[in-house]
Amino acid sequence: MYKKILIVVLLLTVVSFGQMPRFRLIGACDIETISLHNDCYDVVVLDTLAFLACTDLPVINIARPDSPFVVTKIDTLSGRLQALCVFPPYLFSIGWNSRGNFLKAFDISNLPGSILLDSIVIPTYVTRDMASQSGYLYFSADSLRLADAVNPESLHYLGVIDSVRFAGRLSIGNNYLYELVSACSLLVYDLTNPSSPQKIGSCPLPYCGSLIKSEPFYRDSLIYYPQADILSGNISLHIVNVADPFNPFLLATSPGTGADVQKACDIAVSGKFAYATMCCYPVEPVAKKHRLQEPAPQIAIFDISDPANPFPVWINEYDYRYYYSGIDSRGDTIYFCNGDSFYIYVDSLWTDIEEKPLIPNPEIVKLQVYPNPFSKLINISFGIGHPDRITHSSYGTGSAKGIELKIFDVSGRIVKTFNLASCFLLPASAVSWDGRDDKGNMLETGVYFILLIRDGLNPIRQKVVFLK
Repeated sequence: MYKKILIVVLLLTVVSFGQMPRFRLIGACDIETISLHNDCYDVVVLDTLAFLACTDLPVINIARPDSPFVVTKIDTLSGRLQALCVFPPYLFSIGWNSRGNFLKAFDISNLPGSILLDSIVIPTYVTRDMASQSGYLYFSADSLRLADAVNPESLHYLGVIDSVRFAGRLSIGNNYLYELVSACSLLVYDLTNPSSPQKIGSCPLPYCGSLIKSEPFYRDSLIYYPQADILSGNISLHIVNVADPFNPFLLATSPGTGADVQKACDIAVSGKFAYATMCCYPVEPVAKKHRLQEPAPQIAIFDISDPANPFPVWINEYDYRYYYSGIDSRGDTIYFCNGDSFYIYVDSLWTDIEEKPLIPNPEIVKLQVYPNPFSKLINISFGIGHPDRITHSSYGTGSAKGIELKIFDVSGRIVKTFNLASCFLLPASAVSWDGRDDKGNMLETGVYFILLIRDGLNPIRQKVVFLK
């Protein structure tokens, strides 16, 4: 009897959640920050960098997903960082401390250094979110507010756009601003004139029994947002059709996951999946901090291949009360932070083929640099192959195919690429570097990373110090 019941439960689980994804941790780093309630309010990924909205503002190098590291921490001096927008070479942050709510603009063109360009007070206590269009910043707080950041060195607060009590989160797409408000509705603003947004549409949303704290995500005339119902403990995904911004309507709602969820936080949409972070109640008392040695995301994944019929495919809750608020994704890679550690996961649901492990590093004979530190010239010697099979004939010019030697700065930017097809002639080859980039410009004093890559092999990285 019990066996039959167990089989039925397992079948229902498979039907409800579909194929189980292979959600695998590939990289993590400790950001060593003291964050209130271990919150991370946002994660923004741009190229090879990830920006985290924690108490401070850590910047993570993600050029190598298997070994992310902290490039720098931008001190916003705001006490509690609530939202950020990144548009290189500028970064805008808003945070609160006992002296007020501060909007700040930074020049980040020369990371790890950053320059505070301007700082102004925004007259509101808590800002839930921030978005930007054409140099103007929009803040969702006790109302929707606006600031002029066209010139980041001279910020101007312009006032209230719309007085909406318990404002929520923001998203911009197709020249429209979408705001989820805690009165359980979606508001649409026309940004044709970004300095004077006009509200043109609204859509009532399902009531969840609590304030909406989740992030909306715009893609292809659809708004995606997760919502937690604290009465039932479920988290669901809602999809709103905004193809006609004057008449948006709720297209679909996924079944609930059944997890004991306190609130939904952030969302990332990539491919045919939506990834929603959440806060779950702890199953048992917290005995110690959840750190890198026990990584586990509080995340729900929804299949959105048919937007009219979304459904949950996987959920993972952890017995530690951590707010995995900030999340971003690129392809099958998911980036998120819990306030004290940063994680990179791969969702193998993107492919039906199991990942093949990389060939072990014994195939790499050596990567050596001398002198290190250097001031004028550094010699980089390398050899690729198995020690028992290295022959002169096997290392001709053609063997450079699939081999790369690149130099990165600490921000993850490629500064020098070597053409190995013209120099890879011997079993143990060498090149030299004079501290110049690909354009012939002399680089600044600092730390750089030499990366040796060959198809199918694990890369090798060597840190060097350049002193003018």
